[in-house]
Amino acid sequence: MKKFTHVNKQFGYWTVLSESSTEIIISEKKHWYCRCVCNRKLHVRADSVTSGKSKSCGCRRSEDLSKFEGQKFNSWTILSIGIIRNTHRYAMCRCDCGYVAEVRLSSVRCGTSTSCGCTRKGGRTVLRDLEGEEFGHLVALDVHHTHPRRGAFWRCLCKVCGQETVVQRSNLINGTTSSCGCRKGLGRKVAELAGCAQSAVSVIMHNKWREKKHVKPELAAKVKRIAKELGYKPWYNLTM
Repeated sequence: MKKFTHVNKQFGYWTVLSESSTEIIISEKKHWYCRCVCNRKLHVRADSVTSGKSKSCGCRRSEDLSKFEGQKFNSWTILSIGIIRNTHRYAMCRCDCGYVAEVRLSSVRCGTSTSCGCTRKGGRTVLRDLEGEEFGHLVALDVHHTHPRRGAFWRCLCKVCGQETVVQRSNLINGTTSSCGCRKGLGRKVAELAGCAQSAVSVIMHNKWREKKHVKPELAAKVKRIAKELGYKPWYNLTM
């Protein structure tokens, strides 16, 4: 039998310990029993070790990928290389809008994932892109702070009461928040004075009361009169 001469030889991060026995490896390919630099021991295909196809047990991959940290791919900036999950390497990335998320590294590099999704809404990709824009009763002033998961929060001025409030960027864009909250009390007061439900006030102020059989013209006129006296104008009917 030919003597095994590769003991203690190093290939990449592998150190060859011995030749694997055929009883352990169920394969036609020759295997070696190797120790990685992290002290993990595995049976590895000999041709993969000598050709450099296998350089370690996988523990060194993050070191090789660290060169991508700080690089920008579309709207993503890679902050740090993460762990392997379900055979895929993930990276912590920050979008141009300020949102931070863990994204599959291969998707970022090949362009499958270009942003957190913020670019789907009118192409908004810059962190300070809302300055001066109006959202209902609110005017965006500047970025107040950013949250690692929720993205940017904007300092806004309410045109109704003059108060400043801090609103999440996504809530401004999709219309979830349209005032500092001062309009909610007025809507409730209009409903109380008109003797109807607040939902009926919303329908009337939205000019959809003719579609509802339970809303009479007299009630619609009364609600609009009271709303005018109180100065109540919801964000979707500012021209009333």
